[in-house]
Amino acid sequence: HERCQDVSAIMLVGGYSECALLFNAVMQAFPDKDVFVPHEGSLSVLTGAVIYGHIPKIVSSRVCNFTYGIAVYVPFEPGMPQDKMFRYDGRLWCNDVFRINYKIDTIVNVGDTKRISVSKTFLTPEVQHLRKEPLEIPVYISDKENPKYVTDHGCIKHCVFYVPPVKGEWPHVAEGHIDFEIAGTEMIGTFVDKDTGDIITSVKIEFLPKAENSASDNRRRRIYDPEICGSDNDIQ
Repeated sequence: HERCQDVSAIMLVGGYSECALLFNAVMQAFPDKDVFVPHEGSLSVLTGAVIYGHIPKIVSSRVCNFTYGIAVYVPFEPGMPQDKMFRYDGRLWCNDVFRINYKIDTIVNVGDTKRISVSKTFLTPEVQHLRKEPLEIPVYISDKENPKYVTDHGCIKHCVFYVPPVKGEWPHVAEGHIDFEIAGTEMIGTFVDKDTGDIITSVKIEFLPKAENSASDNRRRRIYDPEICGSDNDIQ
């Protein structure tokens, strides 16, 4: 990676850092680097977790392990895939568009926020029954920098953001926005109604990588829960 071009040394920490087999393998793989294990290196991960638990602000930034975004549908235009065309509320739309929020390998700071404008219409008689249903906004991750559709190779559904209707029923034109805030080990998604300014729901989205559940590239791993969710662009 371009950020690693000037690396001159490799420090091994964690439970396997004191393994001679691993240490020798790293030295053989990087013969031009200084490889070392600090004092009590095997305890560093545990120590870091304890320190972070007491002082969360000690972590000020992170690197996105994936490209994060949402699945949206947009007005259908010539050249878009025919198999993604569908009709809703009297108009033709293109489904499964990947609306990028944060890109892979982007450095994000704690407190950074990106807003996603949300709108959906309920104008025709055929969709009036949907006004009592929650909005479902799927959040996707990808191991590619610029995925176009959520069905592209390397994309998986991370979770679904469920937004209940305001006052039990959506207006004929529902509008609002979601603020996605970087908050240490997670992102916090908050939906705010445009007309009232009320916070309708707030969810936490797991942000840190973990060894369960992976995208297509096994080198980048995330844990995700498809049942919860938990670019300043319009969502339809």
